[in-house]
Amino acid sequence: RTAPAGIRPTTFVAVGDSRRWNGHWERSKMSDHCLQWKPEFFMNNGDLVLRGHEYNLWPEHFQRFADINGSYMMVTARGNHEGSMYSDRDNDWFAKYHELPDEGEPRLSFDWGNIHMVLLSYEDVGSPARIAATAEWLDRDLAEAGKDRWNIVVQHFPIYCAGYDGPEDSRKEV
Repeated sequence: RTAPAGIRPTTFVAVGDSRRWNGHWERSKMSDHCLQWKPEFFMNNGDLVLRGHEYNLWPEHFQRFADINGSYMMVTARGNHEGSMYSDRDNDWFAKYHELPDEGEPRLSFDWGNIHMVLLSYEDVGSPARIAATAEWLDRDLAEAGKDRWNIVVQHFPIYCAGYDGPEDSRKEV
């Protein structure tokens, strides 16, 4: 699907960490729930599979979203479980399966209706040099985006989390 011309209201669905759903998406008929809102695309913040450099794990991901894959774009930020884009390129199935807009990984942006969407790879926030390059790119990208769109920045790791990773949470996984 091609992005619409002009600035107008846009509805999209945001999901993430789908590697852990263990059939819940299908059993709960989550696609039906999402589609009732008539989204134009889906955005996933990463961790599509447990180990992204293992080919045999990818069919489950594609099967999970089979009822939407043929009609909707799902743009995805690389999570830590997708594996490194800098090592073992022969088995980088995330890169092989995802053609990302703009310049692609490790950071990308695109406009869709009244949204300027930015996705950052988890690897782009892992070292001081990459953080500096990402911050510089992000400053330029958002400055060029203009003030007439919602600017949405997506990365795998939350900037702030009050859930399992919150400092006071006693429910942390061991």
